[in-house]
This record gives sequence, structure tokens and C-alpha cells, in this order.
Amino acid sequence: AAGHDAVRQAVEQLNKAGAAIVYKKIDSTLRGPLGAELDAALDGCGLSLAVICPAFPAQGRTLSSGVLLVDGVPVAQSAVGDDPITPVQESHLPTLLAGQTRRPVHAIARPCGDDGSAALVAQWRALLPEGGIAVVDAEDEDDLAQIAAAAQVMEQPPLLAGSVGLARFVAEG
Repeated sequence: AAGHDAVRQAVEQLNKAGAAIVYKKIDSTLRGPLGAELDAALDGCGLSLAVICPAFPAQGRTLSSGVLLVDGVPVAQSAVGDDPITPVQESHLPTLLAGQTRRPVHAIARPCGDDGSAALVAQWRALLPEGGIAVVDAEDEDDLAQIAAAAQVMEQPPLLAGSVGLARFVAEG
């Protein structure tokens, strides 16, 4: 509960300060209580939708069909799966989140082609009435750039969550 309150309060302060986009940094190998942290962040900013993409292709982390791969291996089968403190035992991010959040979890395929960001915007807008957490696949840097671009053109951007891989593109936007 203390962690939830700390995340919620931090996001509330960002929201009050007028942040255009709220970004929740997460571990690129899915360690930690991601669902609870996203619930807290959404509670704090009053948004209905979070978009999460932990991919960091430059570090060998990609998200394909909802499965986080570390150098091509599902994260739960990598060394992270055997971590003595925070082992990751589920590689399919929508499944992992479904067990950690009170919100619906949606899987979205990677943005492809020149209109990838427009397609993402359309999919995210369709989710706004129900809200929840949208897991977006990304296999390369262009996918991350399209996710960031999609968030930046929305009237009310979703809460974004990801690793440094996505954060870099959000900051550049």
C-alpha cells in the first residue's frame, strides 16, 4: 500500500504541474509489481488508459505477440527467470499484468508501416471508454518511435510506461 501511495502521489504532482505526458519507468525485464504500479499511476493522473511497452531493442529486449524476449529468449527462461530476489516467471506481459491489476489488459500488435502511429491512435481511442492497460509490441527502434509519436498527437495522451528504450523517444518528441 505504501508503494501504491508513493506512485499515486508522485503522478498527482506531475499532473498538477501540467505535465503533457506522464511516463512511468519500469524495468525492461518485467521485475517488480508492474500492475499495481500502473494502477497507482492511473489513479494519480486520472487517466483511463495506460500504454506499456518495456522493449529496449538496443539492449536485446523486444516484445513480440506480448512475449518479452531477452536476446531472443522468453524472459522467464533467461537468467532473469532465476533471479534470487525478483524472479520473473511469466514472459507473456498481458498474462503477467492480468494477475497484478484490477483493470482490463489489452494486447496490441506492433505498429507497422508509415501509418503505424495513426493506427495506434485509433486503437487507443477505441479503448478509452473501457480504459485499462494496453500492451504494445515493439521489435525495433522504429516501433518505439511510433508509439511515442502516437501518444504525442492524442488530445489527452495515455499514461506511458516502459523502459529507457521508449523513454528516449518520448523525451525527444
